[in-house]
Amino acid sequence: MLMSSSNSVSSSDSSEPKEIKNSILLSRIPASPRLHQRQTPLTPPRPIASTSLDHLWSKQEKLETLESRLFALEDSERRFEHRLQLLEQPEEKDDDYMQLYITLLDQYNTLKADYKQKEKGYQQQIDQLTASLELERSKRKEEKEEAEEEAYYREEDGYLMFDSTSISGEITHYRVKIPDIHPSPHFQSVVHFQSPHLHMTLSKGLNPNAPEWKRK
Repeated sequence: MLMSSSNSVSSSDSSEPKEIKNSILLSRIPASPRLHQRQTPLTPPRPIASTSLDHLWSKQEKLETLESRLFALEDSERRFEHRLQLLEQPEEKDDDYMQLYITLLDQYNTLKADYKQKEKGYQQQIDQLTASLELERSKRKEEKEEAEEEAYYREEDGYLMFDSTSISGEITHYRVKIPDIHPSPHFQSVVHFQSPHLHMTLSKGLNPNAPEWKRK
C-alpha cells in the first residue's frame, strides 16, 4: 500500500512539470496571423474614388447633358405660360385697333412736326455759319490782295523800289530816288482825283514831275 501511494505521488509530480513545460513552449511559439484576422470584426469594403480622366470626363458630360435638359424644360415652361396668357386675354375688337391706329398716327404727326422744326433751326445755324465763313474768307482775300499790292513796291532809305515784268517775261528791278520836293496843293488835288494810290505815295515825297506809271 505504501508503495502504490508513493508511485502515485511520483507520477503526479512528474506530470506537473510536463504541463508547465508545455505551457512555456506554447507561450514562446508566435500566434498565427490568421488567428488575429479571425478575431478582428469584419467591415464592408470602402468605395475607392476613381481618379481616371475618362471617368471624370464621362461625369462632366452627364452633368452638362442634365443641365441642357433642365434649361430646355425651363424654356418650354416659359413658352407654355406665355401661350396660356395669350389664350386667357380677351380678343381685341375692331374699335380697339382703330383707337390704336389713331394714337399711332397722332404720335407720327407730332414727331414729324418736331422734326421739321428742328430741321429749320439746323438750317438757320448752317446758313449763319456759312455766311460767317464766307465773310471771313472775303476778309482774308482782301488782306491778301492788299499785302500783295504793297509787295509790288516799297520805300527804303529814301528810294522807291519796285519790279516790272517785260513782254518777254523778264523781271526788272527798279530803284528810284525820292526827292524832298513837296508838290503844290493843286497838283495833289488833281492826282488825288485821278489816282488815289499815287496821291498817297506822293505825300511820302515822290517826284511830281515824274511820268505816271500804271501797274498791271
